Amino acid sequence: MLFRMGPGERPARTFRPQLCRSSAGVSLDEPLREPPSAARLYIFNPRPWTAATYRAALREVRQWH
Repeated sequence: MLFRMGPGERPARTFRPQLCRSSAGVSLDEPLREPPSAARLYIFNPRPWTAATYRAALREVRQWH
């Protein structure tokens, strides 16, 4: 896992297992340049999850597709 790499930064190497290459994680407090294209998406919230933040995250993810 890589956390808070910063804008425009890329990992020094790629992940070999297919599961790693087909997954992405986003944080609700960081703007995205472009939506991730991954089969599995992990959404992180730096604050406690509420029903409202959960619904808002789902709405945003659905707009990407």
